[in-house]
This record gives sequence, structure tokens and C-alpha cells, in this order.
Amino acid sequence: KMYMNSFQAFIANENLKLLQDKQVALTAIRNSYNKAFGLDNTSSHLYRVNVNNREEVIKRFKTLGIGTGIHYTPLHKQELYKQDVVLPQSEEDAKTTLSIPFNEKLTVSNVEHIISEVRNVIV
Repeated sequence: KMYMNSFQAFIANENLKLLQDKQVALTAIRNSYNKAFGLDNTSSHLYRVNVNNREEVIKRFKTLGIGTGIHYTPLHKQELYKQDVVLPQSEEDAKTTLSIPFNEKLTVSNVEHIISEVRNVIV
């Protein structure tokens, strides 16, 4: 629930006009990534891959101008929810998952460059 002011409403309305084009662009990028990496990601928000030596990959990509994102500790390991349960896949993914650039402003050249670099480090 949000009560927005006129300026916020204007920006939201202008962005909604671009939504279909954004979805088309994201689908094309996701399809390129999926084909290149042999994955079947379906998100329209993030594109995640798993890499070995995540911290080294982040540093390398930073020098190449490729932004990345990391993900948080699994819920069962967070202090508030901590339980004596072992979920090996979640725990491994927490160490290896990396988000790569995924937005509608990426050019074909950007996507090809990202694919080339990610292929070198993907698990």
C-alpha cells in the first residue's frame, strides 16, 4: 500500500508505458543467456549463475566493467530463524550464486561480452 504524490504517480505512469518494450528486451536477453549457459532461468528480475571462487569472479568482473550482485545467507542460517537443519543445496548456492547484468538497456554487444566472460567462470 502506498500513497504517492503527483510526481511519483507521473513517473510510475510513464514507466508503465515502457513496460511491454522492457519485457520484450528482457526476454531476448534471458533467452540469449539461457542458450549460452545451458540454463532455463525464467525470472524477469534477476539472472543468476553459479560460479566457483565467487569473490575472485566479482573482482575480475569489476575490472572488466561488469556489475554483479550477490545473494544472502539462507534463511535457516539467519540468527532469527536459525535451526539445526542441514540444507546442502541452499548452503552451496549461498556461496556460489552470482547475479549478472540483466536489464533492458543492455545492447547485443554488452550481452555478448557478458556471455563470453561468464562462460569462463560458470560452474
